[in-house]
Amino acid sequence: MDFSFVNEKKFFSDIKKMSIEILKKDEIVVIYHYDADGLTSGAIIIKALEREGKKTSSLCLKQLYKENINEIKLLGKNFLFVDFGSGQIDYLKKEFCEENLFILDHHQPITINGKIPVLKYHINPFLYGFDGGKEISGAGLAFFFAITLNKNNFDLSALAIVGAVGDMQDFDGKLVGLNRKILDIAVKEKVVSVKNDLRLYGRISRPLISYLVFSSSPIIPNITANEENCIAFLKTNNIPLKNPFTKEWLSYEDLSQEDKQKLSSALIIHLSENMVPEWKIQSLIGEVYTLEKEELKSPLKDAKEFATACNSAGRHSMPEIALQVCLGNRDKKSFYGKLLLLIEEHKRELKKGIEFVKKNGIIEKNSFYFFDAKDVIQDSLVGIIAGMLYGSIINEDKPIIAFARNEDGTIKVSGRATSQLLKKGVNLGLAFKKISNEINGVEGGGHCLHPDTLVQKSNGIICKISEIKKSDTLIGMKKSKLIRATCNKTFKIKKDKTIFFKTPNTNIIASYNHRFFIYKNFKIIEVMAKDLKEKDFVLGVKKIYFKGRKIKLENNSFVYLKETGILEFKKKRLLKGLTRNQLNQKLTKKIQTVGNLADFENLFSHRILENCLYDYLKILGINKQKFLKKFVEKHFQCNVKNLNKQIAWLVGYIQGDGNIGKKRIECKEPSEQILDTFENYIYKNFNLNSTRVDMKTYKKIRVYSADLCRFFEFNFPETKLLTGKLKVPKKIMQGSNEILAFYLRGLFDADGGVFDRFVHLDMIDKHLLETVQLLLLRFGILSGLRKSASYKSLWNCQDSYRLDITDFDSLKKFANEIGFTKDSKKQNNLNRIIKKQVIKKRNSMLFSPITYGDARQFIQQYNLPRKIFDPQLIYNRTKNKRMNYTTLKTNFINPLLKTKIKIEKEALEIIKTFNNLCYKGNFRFGEIKKIKVQNNSSKLFDLSVPKTKNFLANSLIVHNSVAAGCKVPIEKEKEFLILLDEIISKQLLK
Repeated sequence: MDFSFVNEKKFFSDIKKMSIEILKKDEIVVIYHYDADGLTSGAIIIKALEREGKKTSSLCLKQLYKENINEIKLLGKNFLFVDFGSGQIDYLKKEFCEENLFILDHHQPITINGKIPVLKYHINPFLYGFDGGKEISGAGLAFFFAITLNKNNFDLSALAIVGAVGDMQDFDGKLVGLNRKILDIAVKEKVVSVKNDLRLYGRISRPLISYLVFSSSPIIPNITANEENCIAFLKTNNIPLKNPFTKEWLSYEDLSQEDKQKLSSALIIHLSENMVPEWKIQSLIGEVYTLEKEELKSPLKDAKEFATACNSAGRHSMPEIALQVCLGNRDKKSFYGKLLLLIEEHKRELKKGIEFVKKNGIIEKNSFYFFDAKDVIQDSLVGIIAGMLYGSIINEDKPIIAFARNEDGTIKVSGRATSQLLKKGVNLGLAFKKISNEINGVEGGGHCLHPDTLVQKSNGIICKISEIKKSDTLIGMKKSKLIRATCNKTFKIKKDKTIFFKTPNTNIIASYNHRFFIYKNFKIIEVMAKDLKEKDFVLGVKKIYFKGRKIKLENNSFVYLKETGILEFKKKRLLKGLTRNQLNQKLTKKIQTVGNLADFENLFSHRILENCLYDYLKILGINKQKFLKKFVEKHFQCNVKNLNKQIAWLVGYIQGDGNIGKKRIECKEPSEQILDTFENYIYKNFNLNSTRVDMKTYKKIRVYSADLCRFFEFNFPETKLLTGKLKVPKKIMQGSNEILAFYLRGLFDADGGVFDRFVHLDMIDKHLLETVQLLLLRFGILSGLRKSASYKSLWNCQDSYRLDITDFDSLKKFANEIGFTKDSKKQNNLNRIIKKQVIKKRNSMLFSPITYGDARQFIQQYNLPRKIFDPQLIYNRTKNKRMNYTTLKTNFINPLLKTKIKIEKEALEIIKTFNNLCYKGNFRFGEIKKIKVQNNSSKLFDLSVPKTKNFLANSLIVHNSVAAGCKVPIEKEKEFLILLDEIISKQLLK
């Protein structure tokens, strides 16, 4: 990049143009990065826009991928990307309207045919001759944007300094370039002070011993990770550790200037004597930045500590905590308190890990150092601790390998190597991958799922795995229970071969080495996809408990005024002596822009947002009731503030059998009862009447209202029908089960039916039906999905799909929880088949994996008394016949758990575990009916979920990724270490 030119004038001029344009927008979606620079950038933008009365929403992302676009689009209409976007201009321009797309980014922009794509509102320092790598960060750009909006935003300069430090733009010892201008402003505003000093982390908040012991940048030989040596070093140099009066531990900042000088000199001499490179020693001294508005001992007082706290929250998948703290939260019972706990927990775990390693020692191999953390050190921290051992416990001549225990009994391998070792050719990732190809069971390359695999979030939303981002909270299994767990990493990789398998309830596509949980001998074991076979039973769920919440409906109602009313409005404004701009600045909510008000007063438009009009009338001192009574021409109004079951039914029914245009909603229906329901719900909720058109075999029902169409599009954008890609609306998925039940009833009323012994739902949209399958699990309803030829002739030969509910228990739950519209033909047929099947229950999907032969073998293996079991059910049945879950529980598990006869502890534990899983828990096993290898190159995705090590995908419990490291079976430990030693030795010889 050429830095020979600098156009500072155009840089600030273009920022001004962007700020003017953004002020014209009603609502802005701020999308920001998850690290310290991104979080401070996002906070600056959000704070500045809210101060201007703008309504904002936000989204934090680990990285901006094409797969994120659909999620972003649902958040609003105007989008401001900060701290990323320049590298993705090519597809952002394709997906968004340029008038609604804004980018503030300091990273190198993408080039196409040697040129940076032109975007109307794109601010990047590289475009103006500045180096975005060291002269200005994302937070700095956000700050310049903020002060262009309003000069009163100078106080946000402190966050800009934190962002720059978090992005390591003070690497040479001080901030330079445009960062320097921001620093000057911050110092002038007295929100930041600057001085030359030691630049180790924790100078203000950490006790002096921790200040040195936990130093990793630079690593201090024989002091980092060595508390005894650290204390001896401080005492030798006569540096006090405690306040002589209060007996409190001193921090570096508490020391006198004389003691600070002594410590600095001693450290420089110590580093020199230990042959630390000169550039590392020079980096020890430089500028430090203190945030003057923060409390004296706060970890936010120092810019580097503040930035580290933000990074820590991001790494632990809790960026929202750091964002709220950046926005000003200092409540120790709220977000600030959570951040403090996160910092302290991190510190405690590091200390515990270092003490463990010192006590148990390091093993030196030919080509690497090694220690086994067992289950004492968290697997997420073992790599960090390994890196801290350099210079104190181990030399820098070899990489270090650390073991930690996974919950499944396998070993997680982490490795660290210095920059000098990397230059010599050490590549631990490549070494792990080679070993995974040579030792069966070792995983070093990750395992992944098809991008269309559906994943269940804890907030009720179901989405594709390709749309999951870091910090999303998912559903997973731990100790036979479904719990919430946070995703902390996402992975994307290409594979040439995949495995497809199908069960009665679902199907899934995975890489060869993706792990699933299967039943074997009353236990759950992990098996790679390549080792699965037909008639294996994989672990899935039978019910997902979700409480849901009240869902607010956005009020985008318009009031249409007579011409006389608009002229009266304009007259009152002029009498008050207010310009349009001044009137807008007085709004309590910035909903209507100045431009729209001009159109309104010039009679180009007779409509105005209801809330905005009420606000205007209040400001102008106009009596609202009298004005509305005299001048309103018409008024669209939704009669409810929150999503109710009637509107949920309308959404489902319209998605299934309707069409939403710009000015009317139309549905086709033969059932009078369903037509009556539609009319009734429309009138009750929107005060609108419907029109029926007789088409002989069915009737069309229409509602003419552009405002109603806009209401549905605004609140439920997924209801658009012309794209052919329907989705269940997010607001529906996040609602209560009652809301969801009526939405599903609407779908089944429209496209469902009842046959002799099952309920079905037919649609061409497979993705929507797969989502419905997972949503039915909230009621414990199991269903199957298959191709159907029913609608091929009607849908231009497109494939159509059928969702079936066949087993008796699920049919009963469907009838009780969801059903069809009352007195409709479909509901009457459902009541009939329920009565019919009471006589002969069909549990086609609820057979357990346990056969009568398995039960007899278990009894023999553990020498269980035969008398506690019913002989007719256990001993007189076919060996290979499987028991349904009811029979298994009643006649095998309960007798074992309730018997007073003493039986082996192992047998009892096995039965208790199975009982907790399938009866007390919400799990079941599905038989693999079909399995095949697919030889085609596929882009696959996977997630890391540390808390559970698994997550719910396509209703199955699947193992999470190990792509970040290496996973080794315990029995392969020695073989792994020997081969690793050979590979690294060869790398070092190159």
